[in-house]
Amino acid sequence: MTSDLPPEFSRKLPVHRGVEPVQSFKIEATAAERAALAKRFDLIALDSFTAEGTLTTLDGGRRALLRGHIAAKLVQRCVVTLEPVPDVIGEAFALEYADDATAAVIEKELELDPEAADPPDPLVDEAVDVGEAAAEHLALALNPYPRVPDAQLPGEFVEEPPSPAESEGSAAKNSPFMALAKLVRKGGK
Repeated sequence: MTSDLPPEFSRKLPVHRGVEPVQSFKIEATAAERAALAKRFDLIALDSFTAEGTLTTLDGGRRALLRGHIAAKLVQRCVVTLEPVPDVIGEAFALEYADDATAAVIEKELELDPEAADPPDPLVDEAVDVGEAAAEHLALALNPYPRVPDAQLPGEFVEEPPSPAESEGSAAKNSPFMALAKLVRKGGK
């Protein structure tokens, strides 16, 4: 999804074509950036967010390899109760970038081998936005279904174990359609 809005956590590193093929970085989101990222990812809070790693220039600046690690302390909403669910994330990631011409060659090679890695991300203005890459990996690392301990759905939605008589019945009695019919009857009380 492309947006015209600037990234909330942007830290661009140039892809050097010269003598320094490896650049190290360590970045930390400000309070305003964390608030904006929390809004973007629908978090209650993003208490801390850092990223560190290296950006390695390859093929005379036509490609770059980003290797990093993100660390975050955050609070999500429980999918059942909407109560706060604190979490700590620590994840490593790696991404490859390439200029347009190199990316086209790599994509043609990937067409021949569908089992190969993903195509590289585009190099934009001969730089890599390590902040946005870190933010995207934070989104991938988030728990998609955060729950507070012992959170349960309301009783009417909890599946009841079958009675012994139902267990011994025919396959038709144990079909998903029979279970659905029981739920419909239960809701009609």
